[in-house]
Amino acid sequence: MIELSREESHHARRVLRFSAGDEVELFDGRGLVATGVLDDSPARRPVGIMVRQVAVHPPPTPTLELAVAWPKGGRGDDMVSQLSQLGVDTLYPLVTHHGVAAPSDGRLEKYRRVCIESAKQCDRTHLMAVEAAVTLAYMFAQQHDARLIADSNTPDANTGSSALTFTKTTDQLRNAQRVLVLIGPEGGWTDQERHEAIDGGCVAWSLGPNVLRIETAAAAAAAVVRHAPY
Repeated sequence: MIELSREESHHARRVLRFSAGDEVELFDGRGLVATGVLDDSPARRPVGIMVRQVAVHPPPTPTLELAVAWPKGGRGDDMVSQLSQLGVDTLYPLVTHHGVAAPSDGRLEKYRRVCIESAKQCDRTHLMAVEAAVTLAYMFAQQHDARLIADSNTPDANTGSSALTFTKTTDQLRNAQRVLVLIGPEGGWTDQERHEAIDGGCVAWSLGPNVLRIETAAAAAAAVVRHAPY
């Protein structure tokens, strides 16, 4: 028997309108999924679930990390939800020269709640992590098999291509176990940041000829890396 938290009990009773005998699915955000039946718990007590079956789901591969120059206001909420749905494993707010926003501790907690709600909606078994703001130097001190930087100033940017160019990255992505994608601010990367990225082992990607908003570029890159056949 598992008892839900007060918040989840309220959601089950008042929002989802579950009642005794209904079948439910629980997950811990780390791959453990349980199915069970609601117990006949009094309304003043936490909802009880009688667990009948447990399964463990492995995390997706490769591990996908995005470091993103954060957008303003509510656009961050939408971006977090979209990237969670698309299968990003870890999301880092990235400090850049032209960046205009950095999430506070309170915002980070809100984004983590968004990840939980998004995982419920899309049946994701492993939660996306949202970390505190980092620098390029911090990201390059981590271990990655492939590092990609989205940059509208690459030679491919003005060719009319509507998709990411894979000629330099296909082999890396095919065998990678841990991938990093950098998404810059709408003001663009500085030359110093570009040099730092290339020195850090990044391959430049073009997202096509159009100028994209931060959250659009992040979602496009995540979708291609996670779901494109290599």
